[in-house]
Amino acid sequence: MTDAERLRKEQESQQTINAYHRVFKSPDGERIVADIVKVFGLAMPAFLAKPDGGYDPLHAAKRDGQRDVYLHILAKLSAEAKGDSAEKPKKRKVIK
Repeated sequence: MTDAERLRKEQESQQTINAYHRVFKSPDGERIVADIVKVFGLAMPAFLAKPDGGYDPLHAAKRDGQRDVYLHILAKLSAEAKGDSAEKPKKRKVIK
Protein backbone atom coordinates (compact mmCIF):
# COMPACT_ATOMS: atom_id res chain seq x y z
CA MET A 1 0.00 0.00 0.00
CA THR A 2 1.41 3.38 -0.94
CA ASP A 3 1.62 6.33 1.43
CA ALA A 4 -1.14 8.10 -0.50
CA GLU A 5 -3.44 5.07 -0.24
CA ARG A 6 -2.74 4.70 3.48
CA LEU A 7 -3.43 8.41 4.04
CA ARG A 8 -6.69 8.20 2.08
CA LYS A 9 -7.75 5.16 4.12
CA GLU A 10 -6.92 6.95 7.40
CA GLN A 11 -8.89 10.01 6.28
CA GLU A 12 -11.91 7.87 5.38
CA SER A 13 -11.71 6.12 8.74
CA GLN A 14 -11.56 9.47 10.57
CA GLN A 15 -14.50 10.79 8.54
CA THR A 16 -16.51 7.73 9.60
CA ILE A 17 -15.56 8.22 13.26
CA ASN A 18 -16.55 11.89 13.03
CA ALA A 19 -19.90 10.91 11.50
CA TYR A 20 -20.58 8.48 14.38
CA HIS A 21 -19.85 11.32 16.84
CA ARG A 22 -22.12 13.77 15.00
CA VAL A 23 -24.99 11.28 14.88
CA PHE A 24 -24.76 9.39 18.17
CA LYS A 25 -23.51 12.21 20.43
CA SER A 26 -26.53 14.35 19.53
CA PRO A 27 -29.58 14.24 21.82
CA ASP A 28 -31.47 12.17 19.22
CA GLY A 29 -28.50 9.81 18.77
CA GLU A 30 -28.20 9.26 22.52
CA ARG A 31 -31.90 8.46 22.61
CA ILE A 32 -31.45 5.90 19.80
CA VAL A 33 -28.55 4.20 21.60
CA ALA A 34 -30.61 4.01 24.80
CA ASP A 35 -33.49 2.50 22.81
CA ILE A 36 -31.16 -0.10 21.23
CA VAL A 37 -29.98 -1.13 24.69
CA LYS A 38 -33.56 -1.35 25.98
CA VAL A 39 -35.14 -3.11 22.98
CA PHE A 40 -32.43 -5.73 22.59
CA GLY A 41 -31.89 -6.23 26.33
CA LEU A 42 -28.15 -5.80 26.00
CA ALA A 43 -27.64 -5.77 29.76
CA MET A 44 -28.91 -9.35 29.95
CA PRO A 45 -26.73 -12.43 29.37
CA ALA A 46 -26.74 -14.03 25.91
CA PHE A 47 -27.62 -17.49 27.25
CA LEU A 48 -31.05 -17.43 28.86
CA ALA A 49 -32.40 -20.56 30.51
CA LYS A 50 -35.45 -22.13 28.88
CA PRO A 51 -38.34 -23.37 31.05
CA ASP A 52 -37.05 -26.95 30.70
CA GLY A 53 -33.69 -25.87 32.15
CA GLY A 54 -31.76 -25.96 28.85
CA TYR A 55 -30.36 -23.16 26.71
CA ASP A 56 -31.19 -22.08 23.18
CA PRO A 57 -27.90 -21.60 21.29
CA LEU A 58 -29.63 -19.92 18.31
CA HIS A 59 -31.18 -17.32 20.58
CA ALA A 60 -27.77 -16.75 22.18
CA ALA A 61 -26.14 -16.31 18.76
CA LYS A 62 -28.81 -13.79 17.77
CA ARG A 63 -28.35 -11.82 20.99
CA ASP A 64 -24.58 -11.91 20.54
CA GLY A 65 -24.96 -10.45 17.03
CA GLN A 66 -27.18 -7.66 18.36
CA ARG A 67 -24.59 -6.96 21.05
CA ASP A 68 -21.83 -6.77 18.40
CA VAL A 69 -23.66 -3.92 16.64
CA TYR A 70 -23.93 -2.02 19.92
CA LEU A 71 -20.25 -2.64 20.73
CA HIS A 72 -19.27 -1.43 17.25
CA ILE A 73 -21.09 1.87 17.85
CA LEU A 74 -19.38 2.23 21.24
CA ALA A 75 -15.97 1.51 19.70
CA LYS A 76 -16.44 4.26 17.11
CA LEU A 77 -17.56 6.67 19.82
CA SER A 78 -14.53 5.84 21.98
CA ALA A 79 -12.22 6.95 19.14
CA GLU A 80 -11.40 10.64 19.20
CA ALA A 81 -13.32 12.88 16.83
CA LYS A 82 -10.82 15.08 15.00
CA GLY A 83 -11.00 17.53 12.15
CA ASP A 84 -10.15 16.10 8.79
CA SER A 85 -9.14 17.83 5.60
CA ALA A 86 -12.03 16.40 3.60
CA GLU A 87 -14.71 18.12 5.67
CA LYS A 88 -16.14 21.13 3.92
CA PRO A 89 -15.77 24.40 5.82
CA LYS A 90 -19.02 26.03 6.90
CA LYS A 91 -20.02 29.10 4.94
CA ARG A 92 -19.97 32.29 6.91
CA LYS A 93 -22.28 35.16 6.28
CA VAL A 94 -20.52 38.52 6.18
CA ILE A 95 -22.46 41.31 7.83
CA LYS A 96 -21.56 44.85 6.75
